[in-house]
Amino acid sequence: MTITNSQELLKRSLLRAANALVIPLVLISLTYYFSSKMVVTQKVLLDLAYYVPYLFLLPAAGLAWRFNRSRAFFIALLFAAAHFLLNEPVLAGVKIESSIAALFLSYLVPFNLALLVFLKERGIFTRHGLIRFSLFIFQALLVVSLVYWDQDMTIKILAYPLISESILKSSPVPHGAIVVSFISIVYLFTDLLQHPSSLAASKAGILVLFLLAMMNIDQSLSGVLLFSVTGILIVLALVQDSYFMAYHDQLTGMPGRRALDEQLLKLGGKYVLVMVDIDYFKKFNDRFGHDVGDQVLRFIAVKLESIAGGGKVFRYGGEEFTILFPGKTTWDVESHLKVTHEMISNSRFYVRDRSRPKDVPDESSQPTNRKLRKVKITVSMGVAEKSDDHANPGDVMKQADQALYRAKNKGRNRIST
Repeated sequence: MTITNSQELLKRSLLRAANALVIPLVLISLTYYFSSKMVVTQKVLLDLAYYVPYLFLLPAAGLAWRFNRSRAFFIALLFAAAHFLLNEPVLAGVKIESSIAALFLSYLVPFNLALLVFLKERGIFTRHGLIRFSLFIFQALLVVSLVYWDQDMTIKILAYPLISESILKSSPVPHGAIVVSFISIVYLFTDLLQHPSSLAASKAGILVLFLLAMMNIDQSLSGVLLFSVTGILIVLALVQDSYFMAYHDQLTGMPGRRALDEQLLKLGGKYVLVMVDIDYFKKFNDRFGHDVGDQVLRFIAVKLESIAGGGKVFRYGGEEFTILFPGKTTWDVESHLKVTHEMISNSRFYVRDRSRPKDVPDESSQPTNRKLRKVKITVSMGVAEKSDDHANPGDVMKQADQALYRAKNKGRNRIST
C-alpha cells in the first residue's frame, strides 16, 4: 500500500480512539468533581453506600459473561475483589489491615489490567479462563505468604520512596506503584490506538479511576463512587462495542449491510445508490491468498471513504461496497465518483510478502527488488437514483446492481448508470 493509505488508516484509528475516550473522560471528570463534594454523616447511609459498587460491578460481570467477553468479566471481578479487600480486608481466611491491602492493590490492579489486555479473548469458563482464575488465586496466596513471611519488610519494600525530594513525596500511592501504573497506562493507550474500541478506552479510564480512588483512600465515599463508575464504564463499553460489531464490518471498520438497510429506511426524499465491486477479486484471492485479499479490502475501503459530495460508504459484503448519497441526484455525484474511481485506478498496491521491506515506498519511488510485486487494483461502479419508477429502496438497489453488471460486461474498471 502507499504511504497515503497508511496515513489514512492511522488517522481513522486515531479518530476512533478519540471518540471512544469521550465517555470515559466525561465520566471520570464528573466523578472526581462530585466525589470531592459528597459529604454523608449518617452511619446508616455510609453502611449502605458500601454495597453500591457491587450493584454495578456484578451486573457488569454478568453482562460480560453473557457476551462472552472475558477481559471485561475479569476486570469487573478484579475491581469487585479490590473493593471488598479495601473495606473487608480478609484474604484467604487471613485478616489483613486495610492500609496493607491498599498497598498491595496499588501494584496488583495496574499489573492485572495490563495483563488482561495482553491475554487474548479466550472465553471465561474454558481452559484459558481457568488459567486466569488461577492467576488471581496465585496472587492472593502470594500476598498472604508475604504478609506471613515478614509483614514489616514487605511494607518497607513496597512503600520504598524512589524519589526522596519530589512532588510524589507525599503521594498516598507508593512510588513503585506509580511506575507500574504509568507503564500500564502507556500499554493500555498503545492497545487503544492499535485496536480502538470502547472497552479498550474504558480500561485506560478504569485505571485512572482506580488511581484517584487510591489517592483519596481516606475518603470512603470517594472510593465508593469511583468503583461504582468503574462498573458503569464496563457496561457502557460492552453495549457500545456490541452495537459497533452488529452494525460495522470488523475487517474494514466501516458500517455494514445492516447499517445500510436501516439508513435506507430513513430516507424519504431523493438519493443516489452506488454499488462498487473490486474487479477480478476472486482471481486475486486465489493467486495471492486471503490475507492479501483482506489488505486489498481495507485499501479500497480507505479510498472510498475519502469520497466527497456527502457520500456514506458501507461494506455490503464480499468484495462489494455501497455508497449512499442522501438528497443527491446522479448528476450531483457524477464528478465525485469519477475522482474517486480515478484515484483508485492510479494507486499502487504492493503485495505484502516476506521479501517486502518494512518501510512502504512512496509514490515517486521505483521498487528495486524484483521480488516486490506491484499490483493495480481497479473497481467497477453501478449508479442508480430514486425515481418515480423506482421509489422503493429495494428497487433502487436492484437498478444499481444491474448498472454494475453492465460496467463489468463492458470490460470492468468503469462507472455505469
